[in-house]
Amino acid sequence: MSEADKEVHCDEHGDTVATFVCQHLLQGYCCGFHEAHEADDDDPWPDAWCDRCNAVLERDGEWTTDNSPELALLCTHCYESARQRNRRIPEPIRPGQLSVSEDEYGELSVAAFDWCTQKRDQASARWAFDKKENWYFDSEATTMRFYDDQGGAAVLADVRVVGSFSTRTNTWAWVWGNSAYSAEDRAKVDPLRVFGEVRGIQRLSDDYWEADETDAWEMAQLAAYVLGAETVYRAPYDHMHVFMLLTRFRLES
Repeated sequence: MSEADKEVHCDEHGDTVATFVCQHLLQGYCCGFHEAHEADDDDPWPDAWCDRCNAVLERDGEWTTDNSPELALLCTHCYESARQRNRRIPEPIRPGQLSVSEDEYGELSVAAFDWCTQKRDQASARWAFDKKENWYFDSEATTMRFYDDQGGAAVLADVRVVGSFSTRTNTWAWVWGNSAYSAEDRAKVDPLRVFGEVRGIQRLSDDYWEADETDAWEMAQLAAYVLGAETVYRAPYDHMHVFMLLTRFRLES
């Protein structure tokens, strides 16, 4: 699959040995992680691919010019991050699972709800952000500020916008399909789309679809469960409700 002895420059980690993974592993979360061989001292970062690409290999028996996955070039540090992200499989999804039944989707939604409830309770107990009178979303800094009119320490959190629900059209739109957001904002949530493609969950891969507000909360909770977040937050703007993942709570300095 790969070319030997290549080097790559990473803007974050500098010059390292080049590693190769399928495109699903490049950004994806929880997509499975299969290596060409067991990592060893001679090759600690073997070529790797996701569950969906592995199913093609098992079907055909070998990689060919027709079925070989599209590869992404990574530095060794980014490879390690991809391995860690994708080896984690959220219950009740099973390793290798490429389609999800309605019952299994329901179980996944319940698991996400329970996980988000626990995380929100922990964040509320520690930071009391939800007791503040006001909030302000700084779209340039991608932070949320919770504060009281009477003063006191404000609470800040980093924001990842995941999507929006329109009460006017009764539709849900993922941020990655919304050109109103920057490429950077869209890329932050694109890993969830990749997870949806690999696991065959259409609601997590389609850009835009008819929905109600229960669906919107469900999507945000699934995003938090797969991508990791300290809580989900809904910010209302007229008929548009923007759903966000909040992380890294701290007091404003």
